[in-house]
Amino acid sequence: MEPRKTFQELEDTPNTSYPKSLYPESLEQYIDEVSERAARLYKFLIVPRGATPETLWHYTSTKAFFEILETNTIHLGDAAYMNDPTEGIIFHEDLQEAVDLIGHEDIKALGPKKDPVYDFISDPGFRMRLMHSFVDRFFILSLSEDNNSLDQWRIYGDDARGVAIGFDSGLLQSHWASVHRADLLKITYDRKQRHELIGEVTQLYVQYKDSAHALFGNSPPRGLMTALGHLRGEIFALLDKFRYAIKHEGYRSEVEWRLCVHVRTDPMRPQQFLYLARRNTVSEVLSINGGHFKQGFLPISQLAWGPLHNKVPSERFVASYAGRYGPIGMSQSDLPYRGKAS
Repeated sequence: MEPRKTFQELEDTPNTSYPKSLYPESLEQYIDEVSERAARLYKFLIVPRGATPETLWHYTSTKAFFEILETNTIHLGDAAYMNDPTEGIIFHEDLQEAVDLIGHEDIKALGPKKDPVYDFISDPGFRMRLMHSFVDRFFILSLSEDNNSLDQWRIYGDDARGVAIGFDSGLLQSHWASVHRADLLKITYDRKQRHELIGEVTQLYVQYKDSAHALFGNSPPRGLMTALGHLRGEIFALLDKFRYAIKHEGYRSEVEWRLCVHVRTDPMRPQQFLYLARRNTVSEVLSINGGHFKQGFLPISQLAWGPLHNKVPSERFVASYAGRYGPIGMSQSDLPYRGKAS
């Protein structure tokens, strides 16, 4: 297998159409270039390269499946209330390990310690205070490459009595990327790879920090402050998004993908969320209604019944909605499973 190229190696590839100079001619060009390069790095870090599975599966209970088809609506959960208790937290561990294991030279180059990005990476207290000030919220629809995982049937599919809903990944992504700031993400589980990705972010910051000082160090202070303020904002946003594209290695078997929607909250205009009771709390969810899609319905292409699901009435129920959703392929898992002992 060909070794994975770094972001810088890809940027330096001949015949690319975008500028790669670290020395633009004006503050406006500097800001534009930093934004464009950060966007490319974000895609390199998080958005999967290569083929995206044509169908991605969402495991759920029969009750939730019934409501999804009946209402033509699915709910995205608040990232702060996912089932993994290390969600978003493992990111902090990665940053600390990156400092200790992979980032010595890059981390030192971020200094002096008064540098906000250095403090973000090396000081958990500063990082938490800053992240609490961010105005973006993230809502997630968890998906999987695998439509026949016994672990997921048991955990998310009502102890194998539920349903895995197969979404057309192309339609799901293309619509929401155009309406919201949304990405279809492939989760990274490998710890070494996560450290390397954080290293890519710090390297980009070091390059453009040096560039800003070279360009604007002798100009009025406002120019340098504006350039560095924009650069740091882009880096903080990158790291903030990155924390929801990684998970603990113990979840690797889920081969998870996510539709992640970024919602910019405005205190003066409260976002209208829906509230649902989940586990031991009430949480906010973001609803996706199929009417927003060009075809007028959620892009459901296939259904997989759990090993213990009574499929006959479910198939009749699905057939009654053929006029809305069109033809939907259906199959049943043949995994051997008796269910939990009562």
